[in-house]
Amino acid sequence: MHLDQVIAVGDGSNDLPMIKLACLGIAFHANPKLKASAKNTISEIGLDAILYLIGFRDRKICD
Repeated sequence: MHLDQVIAVGDGSNDLPMIKLACLGIAFHANPKLKASAKNTISEIGLDAILYLIGFRDRKICD
């Protein structure tokens, strides 16, 4: 597997190296330090938001 195929999700500062290394790094309900450093954050909804972030839509998920 290549890093351009990796999605990393974390919530703490210890996850920062992993999130920065992955093609798509997401701070999920993360602490302030990680939120400030990550390019992508999800703070208000669930993990299913990642599917929408990468382009899936309801009709593809529910089938």
